[in-house]
Amino acid sequence: MTNLETILVRVPDRVLPDSPEISVLNIGFGVNLYRNTLSKEDCYQHIVTLNEELEGSGPHAWLTPEPGRNANYFLTNEELLPIENKENVVLRKLHDSVFKVVKQCIDDYASSWKISIAHYDPLNFVKYSYPHNSFDYHIDDNPDSPRTVSAVVYLNDNYDGGELNFSRLDGLTVKPKLGDILVFPSNYLYEHESKPVLRGTKYSVAVFTHYKERA
Repeated sequence: MTNLETILVRVPDRVLPDSPEISVLNIGFGVNLYRNTLSKEDCYQHIVTLNEELEGSGPHAWLTPEPGRNANYFLTNEELLPIENKENVVLRKLHDSVFKVVKQCIDDYASSWKISIAHYDPLNFVKYSYPHNSFDYHIDDNPDSPRTVSAVVYLNDNYDGGELNFSRLDGLTVKPKLGDILVFPSNYLYEHESKPVLRGTKYSVAVFTHYKERA
């Protein structure tokens, strides 16, 4: 893609100073791809944990798809999974592990754009599997839930389809690898869809933030 954005805005690839194993790619205006944020072993273990904790007879389960969001999902944060409840220990550990690396990447992103992030919505673990395998075009920011920066964590890549497409960025289409985190603004210019998964099951984590605390 050769346009004004490509020429004037993109910056050279780099690594995080405190975590040189994580590389940062500016793949589009305002869209950063953070590679190697989670190890293959951690990603596989997170998927095992999700399946064991949410598909068994325990107290937690995947939530059902909603109109436009054809995927199962599960929300986690400190309030939803209080650590003093022993039934929450495993899922809370999963949340804390993912949140730590997500925050590191979003802090880097916010610093590069000279903004600050004060609020994180609950982490949204998402499972795309047939027939619940897509998410229609949408904008993350909305009047009911104001959002500033969005991120998607990819826990696997052994599936076909499932790309993320930004309709207003010259059709920018991305299929990150296992352990990658995609970070981008939440506003209307970054309308996007998760294309249907054609084979296998896609596991990801949607993360939404805001520059100030919720009222």
